[in-house]
Amino acid sequence: MWFHLLSLVCPALAATRTYFIRHVPSGYCLDVWGFPGLEVDTPASLWECEFGKAGSDHACVYEGGMFRNQMNGLCLDVAGSNAANEATVQVDACLTLEAKSWTPTDQTWNLQPASGEDNGTYLINGAAPGRCLNVWAEDFIPAAWIVNQDCEFNRSNRTSQLWELVEVCKLENSNAYNQTCPPTCKRSEYIQDNQCVPCPPGQFAEDNECRSCLPDQFWNIFDEV
Repeated sequence: MWFHLLSLVCPALAATRTYFIRHVPSGYCLDVWGFPGLEVDTPASLWECEFGKAGSDHACVYEGGMFRNQMNGLCLDVAGSNAANEATVQVDACLTLEAKSWTPTDQTWNLQPASGEDNGTYLINGAAPGRCLNVWAEDFIPAAWIVNQDCEFNRSNRTSQLWELVEVCKLENSNAYNQTCPPTCKRSEYIQDNQCVPCPPGQFAEDNECRSCLPDQFWNIFDEV
């Protein structure tokens, strides 16, 4: 009987990405009513994308199928308890425990790329898989109402439900976001001159520096052959 000795480098978590949710046909972004929209049950709407604007409530992270707003900590939600057709989309306290167990709720949204010649992605509600994030009455103007509506996959003109996630990064020493982001590197790489550069063998990158694991962070695994 033979064994291979494998060494595992100490684990490190990947960075969470931040996005603006932009409506493809209009170019406007998903917004929370008011500036900034901080209250529970505040409706969502369209608004001019706030790239570079301090205090914007457009930035969110997508984790566990949920969109969590970076300004107010609330999640994209459907008003009511059954994700009804044409129900108002709003922000509400995040259902964190359900998200951790991957339980579908009206705060979970599945991403489905559009087919054919359409550009964009459908955001399909987890509690009602046949309903999508939708601009009410195809009213593609600032302050347009956002609802949860029956998905229109087979409709020839389905532009009210096409979205894109625009990755954004926080400006240094600011709470504003812009679209110029550093490259996404491997855990064994750091960023130099806006490019990914590999660390020496056995090291990992943290805070854009190459680091080595502490002695008690190495694990040996014997692989039986």
